[in-house]
Amino acid sequence: EQRDRYLPRLASEEGCLAAIAFTEPHAGSDFASIRSTARLDGDAWLLNGEKCYVTNGGTAEVTLRELFG
Repeated sequence: EQRDRYLPRLASEEGCLAAIAFTEPHAGSDFASIRSTARLDGDAWLLNGEKCYVTNGGTAEVTLRELFG
């Protein structure tokens, strides 16, 4: 569902400015140390964690967050 929703916009010829949220206060951008989690709770996703920097966060049309855990 997410691929169908976001990839056409991100890969289109016109493009779409995206932001990505990886950086956490205790880990920086070290993916092995990231603690944020996402779990399915019924029909919705429950996100838990903290990000301290979001590349393009103030201007992006779409924001992506890693979904480890």
